[in-house]
This record gives sequence, C-alpha cells and structure tokens, in this order.
Amino acid sequence: MKQNKYIQECFELFNFSKFENIIKNFKDMSDPEIQTMVCASFLQLGEYKGLLRHITNLPQEREHQLQEKTARYLEQTKNKKYDTPLVDIILLTCNREGYVRKALQELAKTDYPNYRLFIADNGSTDSTWEEVQKGLRFFPKNVQIFSEQFPTNIGRPAGHNWLLAKFDHSDAEHIALADDDLVKIPPTWLKDMVKLMEDYPKAAAVGGKALNPGLPKVVHGGIRNFTQFSSENIELTNSNDTYDYGQFDFIDKVDHVIGCLQLYRKKPLFDDIGLFDIRFSPVQFVDIEHHLRTKLHGYDIIFNGLISFEHYREFGKKSKNDRQYIGNAIGNKIKILYKYDLQEINALLSQKQAEYKSWLHS
Repeated sequence: MKQNKYIQECFELFNFSKFENIIKNFKDMSDPEIQTMVCASFLQLGEYKGLLRHITNLPQEREHQLQEKTARYLEQTKNKKYDTPLVDIILLTCNREGYVRKALQELAKTDYPNYRLFIADNGSTDSTWEEVQKGLRFFPKNVQIFSEQFPTNIGRPAGHNWLLAKFDHSDAEHIALADDDLVKIPPTWLKDMVKLMEDYPKAAAVGGKALNPGLPKVVHGGIRNFTQFSSENIELTNSNDTYDYGQFDFIDKVDHVIGCLQLYRKKPLFDDIGLFDIRFSPVQFVDIEHHLRTKLHGYDIIFNGLISFEHYREFGKKSKNDRQYIGNAIGNKIKILYKYDLQEINALLSQKQAEYKSWLHS
C-alpha cells in the first residue's frame, strides 16, 4: 500500500468498518487504492445501486469489473427466497486447548437454522477434549452434535475422512469444514455460502476471505489462482500476507479457497471428486490438491470476499518457521507434482482461463 495522508486516513476508517465515512469523504478522490476502499464500502453496506452508479466513472480494471459484477448479482438476488438444506459441519481438533473453545463459541453463533456438528479430538495430549466439552455448551439445544476422541493423531485428511465416512451424512446437502483455531466468524457465513451454492450450480466448494486476528486487517487468504504448475514448482497468487483494503471484497471464480472455513456440495464430494488424500498428512497442501481435483472433475470453486473470518493458523506459521513442517510442506508439494500429469493440468488451467474471461464479461 502506498504511503500518503489520505490513503492512511481511509485505511484507518476501513479497519474500523467506518464505511459511510469513507464514501462521504473519499468517493471523489482518484487514487486507485482509495477507490478500492470506496467500492468495497458500498458493497459492505449493501448499497449495490450506489456502487453501480459510482463505478461507471472508474477505469474498467479487473478488480472493478468483479466489484460491479458482484453488485449486480447481489442486487438481483437480494429479495430472492432461498432454501435451507441440512448442512453437516465437520471440525477436527488436536492440541488446541487455548483455541478450540473460542472456535466453537464462534460457530455456535451461526444463524443458519438447519445444521449438525461433527467433531473429533485427533489424539490430543493436552486438555483439548475438556475444552471441547465446554465449547459445545454454547450451541443451541436443537443442534445435533456428534463427538469422539481418537486414540492417536491420524492427520487432518484421514481425520476428516473418518468423520465423513463413519457417520451417516445422507440427509445433508452440504458439508462444511471448520478449523479449530478460528477466532471470529460472521453469524451469516453459512447462510451466505449456501446461497452461493444455489446460485452457482457448478460450484463444488465455496470459501471466504481469511484474516489474521486483530488490527490492522491483514489478509492471508485472498484470491488464490495457480500461476505456475511445472515439474519443479507450484505457485499460487496471494501466498503472502497483505493489508486488507477491500481489494478482495467481491465474488470470484478461483482455483483455491483457504480451507479453514469452507463449504462443499456433498454429492460431488462423495461421488465424483472423492475424499481427502491421506498422503498429504498432516495438513499442508491437502486443500490445494483437493481443489485441483475439484477443477479436474469440471466443478467450480467460488470465493466470496464479503464473507471474512479471523483465523490463527498455527500450522501455516509452523510450515514457514519449523524445519520439520517446512520439510513436510516441501514433500507434499512434490507429491502433487508427481501425482498429476503436468500437460493435463496446464491444459486445464488454460481452458479455465478462457472460460473465466467469458464469465467475467457476461
């Protein structure tokens, strides 16, 4: 982010969600970053018609095209009646005695009327299980809860697969995955994700914008698209932390959404795409590989940056600083490169880019 007085003032207002003040005081300024915050403020306030009027005077960059497309979609669907099919929320936890109760407390605020919770302690050696029991008390009495302890840590992909395979999910239409170190979740997250599933019938997965806890707002999961898939490396956009100034506040079709809070359509997950590959244990790259498989099966992945949540992401930090986790991440990246045919993947990515351009301008 550039440094000048007006950008800093606008950014401070954006951090504290003073969206009305941003529109009032900054909408006539020409700086691109300020205009990004102005457009994001219109969207955050639900003033879709106001954004559509305002954005006609801005350069038609990809970011503004997506904001305009999002505003048109939300304006068209704001009075639409949506179904509330059953959603099964899956949560796996391990050695999170300091976080899991807060994560459950946040999930319990979910305003969606039709969900169940399935939770497993993945071989914790601390007081995580006791904290889970305390956290479950926050949920409304009508929410069915299924919980169990594993005698040992079997890794994230196998743990998720266990919860998906052992229990009967036949009545559910969607499966939601939630991490055990979520810090803040909007109550509307599930309702908004289910709406996108209904409006995007080819979508198999929906996710949102992941933020670091606290202020200033820092994004660690924005628009994630492959930029390189070669015999030597995999690269995706927005792999590093960046200040959040509304540059991801729109709906987009992407290659990957951050796995700490996401929604899957159950039928493709079970019947076509398949469950999670246990070779990518304990966690690194498991979601990237699964989303790549999702694209290979012809499904879309939808990102909604207006659904934002805070996530501690201890594993992500360890994978950058701990030698053992770094080694595991490198190993899992190599496994992906050897699992898939490079020509097939790059042909798919080229095809999807062409389809994306058509969708963006539709």
